[in-house]
Amino acid sequence: MSRSSEEDSSSEESTSSGSPPVEAPKATPPPSPVKIAVVGAPSPFAQGANHPALRVPLVEQIRQRFERPMSGLQIHTDFLRFFPGTSLSEDGQVLWSKFRDTPKYHEHSKEYGMREYFSLLAERDTDDPLLASWVKRKFFEYIPEGKSAEGAQTPIHFQRLLRDVIPETSAIAGVLKCINQAIAAPAAMILRLKLMPRGLNFKDGRFWDCDVHFFDEKVLVTHSKCEESFPKAIEFIWSMEMELTRDGKEMTRAELRIASIKFVNPAAEQMKDKYRKMFEDLITPKTVELTA
Repeated sequence: MSRSSEEDSSSEESTSSGSPPVEAPKATPPPSPVKIAVVGAPSPFAQGANHPALRVPLVEQIRQRFERPMSGLQIHTDFLRFFPGTSLSEDGQVLWSKFRDTPKYHEHSKEYGMREYFSLLAERDTDDPLLASWVKRKFFEYIPEGKSAEGAQTPIHFQRLLRDVIPETSAIAGVLKCINQAIAAPAAMILRLKLMPRGLNFKDGRFWDCDVHFFDEKVLVTHSKCEESFPKAIEFIWSMEMELTRDGKEMTRAELRIASIKFVNPAAEQMKDKYRKMFEDLITPKTVELTA
């Protein structure tokens, strides 16, 4: 009997005996192609002036964030970090010095200081003259005095305080939206898009402060952040000033500038013209250049 006849016979016997036919194994699909990152692919920072973030005015980018409700920003976590370096003044008179620089830092808990700061902000609200006493009375019902501001629960307590005690339409809400890392993100991105393609790499420096100034017809909130280059050659401070209407409901202006440049490496000082060119469209007459 031929081999084909044997196979036919075997197949007939299998069918007649009631056993299920043996299925041919299915072909294994080929593996999906692996995406390999191309070394040396262009960074988004390499786009420089062509990057979308540079085509939209800074004030418009910041205003989009400012118009979000407080719950849409990370105020409950960011304010806890910014508070030690935050000040408050009115018509040139200092109402609250930076907490970390004063004896209050050692005499009271951080939460006690925040309650005082919140009360001072609320006293400047133009819509509700009773808001300050309300904030002061309710503050420790939400954030017990002595609880560590770095504790896992404090941001949650602070979030509830913002939700239940601080009106969204108040001046204090407008100011708190500005004491926020997300609101300053467009300015930080612009700096990187302008400076990194020019050959200046930098990282976080010594501080990031926030100052609030009340005037008769406006409120100014200014972020001041220190950055240092790597390799270590210079240290510079950028400043972003935001102007609000006196009731804190609308942002009318935002300006980014370099506040100071310090040469921390003698070799870098010899390249002053090179670094000035890197900062050329960010330096204003207010910029103070310091030497090592």
